[in-house]
Amino acid sequence: MKSLTNLFYAAIGAFLLTACSASKPLTMDMALEKGATFNYGITATNNIGMAIMGQDMSVDGKSSQDFNFVVKNIQPTGVTDIDFKIDRITVDATVPMTEAISYDSDKGNTNSPLGSLGGLIGKTMQASLNKKGTVTSIEGADAMLKQVLGKVKGGAQMATILEGYIGEEAFKNSFASLTGFSQGKVLKVGD
Repeated sequence: MKSLTNLFYAAIGAFLLTACSASKPLTMDMALEKGATFNYGITATNNIGMAIMGQDMSVDGKSSQDFNFVVKNIQPTGVTDIDFKIDRITVDATVPMTEAISYDSDKGNTNSPLGSLGGLIGKTMQASLNKKGTVTSIEGADAMLKQVLGKVKGGAQMATILEGYIGEEAFKNSFASLTGFSQGKVLKVGD
């Protein structure tokens, strides 16, 4: 009976300790471990307006990218080095004065004007994130993109559209949605 009473008091003490400390603000930092792996999917819907020969036109598109991340190193400063690769890309776009364009890397439809995007699948790139999750650098994406853009059917117009979806700046913006929800914020209970 005495051990049951002690257990009850320990539970009450733990409850009070948890309840009292829960009101303290919490600053979110990255807490990844070396060797950890995770997957992340991004879907973007865009409408790009342009004027061509005096006519207003738009490119409507939707793209999805599925990524695989591997934490390679945690530096003493708290910077996390990550290798990442694209496992899948899908793109559906309506481009003025052409038919709709679709591509799905899982289907291997190399006849699509975007078929050369398959060259991005499985290639490793590197990213570094600070303790708050802000992307401080991305390497390898622009070099791969240039390689792929040289093979894209549809010329400069298609290359410009793709640069908005895939490239180091696009990846930085996309990854901000993965890690940016807490950057620079002190979180409290209920946030």
